[in-house]
Amino acid sequence: MNIKPFALNDPGSECKNSSSKRSMRSDWGKAPFYNLTCPQMLTVAEDSSLHSLNDQLEVQEQTIIQLERSTRVMRDLIRQKAKDESERIDSEIQTRREEVARMEELKEALIKDIDELQAKKEEKTQELEKLCQEVEMKLKNKATEVQREISKDDADSDSENSDSDSEDEDSATSKFVKDSKAKKPQDTEKPKTRAGKKH
Repeated sequence: MNIKPFALNDPGSECKNSSSKRSMRSDWGKAPFYNLTCPQMLTVAEDSSLHSLNDQLEVQEQTIIQLERSTRVMRDLIRQKAKDESERIDSEIQTRREEVARMEELKEALIKDIDELQAKKEEKTQELEKLCQEVEMKLKNKATEVQREISKDDADSDSENSDSDSEDEDSATSKFVKDSKAKKPQDTEKPKTRAGKKH
């Protein structure tokens, strides 16, 4: 605020307190402060002091104006910074939400893949179990066939051995018969000669 100095000898002004024309206070610093209740009694020095005080007030007013401007600038900067920070946080939140959505989609896809793999695993397991049963059955059948062949071979071998023994017995018997037959003609011939001699 601008404080205009009072004009000297102002005809429209009246002294309200003539008894205190120049009451001075010393507690306002080095510069004297005069009672301004009676502007008609101001001197030139007092008028100059008022001008100096007015200048100081103007300087202070300008300082206050500058502080207000600085305050507004700082407030605008703070608001802009807060706005930028808020937008950045909102953008980061949106990005995180999108990432979460992608992760959810990936999770669902992985769960689906796992279910499919589990189903394939069960299918393959059943196929392997069936194949194992078939192989086991074939091995059992093959073992049975081999056992039958072994038993048949053993029976054939026993039969051959029996036939060989029979053949040996037959050959011995036939040999014995042949030997017997070979001896019998000699015995019959002797009586004939004897009989011939008798005649």
